[in-house]
Amino acid sequence: MYIHSTIGPKLKRRKMGVLGPENNKKALIFIDDLNMPKKEIFGAQPVLELIRQWYDHGGWYDMMEFEFKYVHDLFFLNAMGLPGGGRTIISSRLVRHMNIINYTNMTDRSIEKIFYTIINGFYKNHSEQIVELLPRLVKLAIKTYNESLTFLLPIPKKAH
Repeated sequence: MYIHSTIGPKLKRRKMGVLGPENNKKALIFIDDLNMPKKEIFGAQPVLELIRQWYDHGGWYDMMEFEFKYVHDLFFLNAMGLPGGGRTIISSRLVRHMNIINYTNMTDRSIEKIFYTIINGFYKNHSEQIVELLPRLVKLAIKTYNESLTFLLPIPKKAH
């Protein structure tokens, strides 16, 4: 898969050899599970190398016209889980371009406290019958979330 086929149609020609979002806007591309593409036989991840090429050189080669296209006003927001279970370690050549934010998994009690505070603030002016159901609703939501983690696992085949 070429990144051009996904991003390319959303970009407009600004001048010869330069692409970007229309009307001088900025584009944000969110990539979930950045470390999911399976490594090839030599250890490279071609999709990630295209992203790194944009970070290093500001664009990509257009395989149809055989010329380099600069892409302006494009930003990437990436998310990934810890390596393991199909997730790989990504190249340090790509990681060096990123600001990394990490968090530890929260306990159910922490999630419950946060979610209950939010939902309680939203429903505080509702009837007493609804407010009494909120703790059960929060516990049910957390239970549903935990159960979904066991059967909605990411797979390398469908990473991108």
